[in-house]
Amino acid sequence: MTVRFDFTGQTVIVTGGAQGIGLEIGRLFHQSAATMFLVDFDRAALHSAVSEIGCRGAVADVSDTESVNTVVDRVIAETGRVDILVNGHGDDGTSVLVARRRRHTGELSFFRCWSTEDVTLAQLVNVICRRWRIEETFPLGKTFTGLDEGQVTCWNSWMRWSLFSLAASAVRALTATAATTAGPARPARLVPLTCPELVRLLRAFVLTPPVRDAEHILHWMAWSRHHRAIAQACHQRRHALHDQPGLNYSCRVSEA
Repeated sequence: MTVRFDFTGQTVIVTGGAQGIGLEIGRLFHQSAATMFLVDFDRAALHSAVSEIGCRGAVADVSDTESVNTVVDRVIAETGRVDILVNGHGDDGTSVLVARRRRHTGELSFFRCWSTEDVTLAQLVNVICRRWRIEETFPLGKTFTGLDEGQVTCWNSWMRWSLFSLAASAVRALTATAATTAGPARPARLVPLTCPELVRLLRAFVLTPPVRDAEHILHWMAWSRHHRAIAQACHQRRHALHDQPGLNYSCRVSEA
């Protein structure tokens, strides 16, 4: 069965594309309607490859940062974007580009694999599946902990979340124990305490009653809206720059 892909309107750069697997990857992308750029330091071999495939080429040494930046600037100037980058090399070994298609959505994921020794497809799939499970735990962690995308990958965020969770568990255990050992006589058979009941106990016996005056409420609302505005500006700036390749961006919002 022949599998065909459609990369119409997408710009692809393949380094080490003058020969070998880099050349074949470039041929596949070109046949899939992508705007192809082959990059290699061997000018003669690159010219031959570009003529064979019918795509564009650029001479560059990937070990030279300035040379690479020049190529990227040229690609962006000609096409306005870089969607896919395939890094090739000249070392001996096994190099494979593996495509993974989701069964229900048809979404494609590509994995550039390289090994110093020959490996079977089954071994590659096993490694990819293990890596994919790790990546899928990030959105699951966001849902479970309430942390955002940047926090869920950081050690400090997990350490703080774990500390607060342990403290909350200790408070819950102490509150549950106090509720079962103190107070008036109760029936012998009781269902376990629920979370809403524990919250009521905490508010009644542990937590300080909330302040209800107008000044405090207005101050809290202003503080909350101010920080939400900063977060909104950061997300908007990040999404605005997400489709612009080659940019390292950060969000800095000055305090008024």
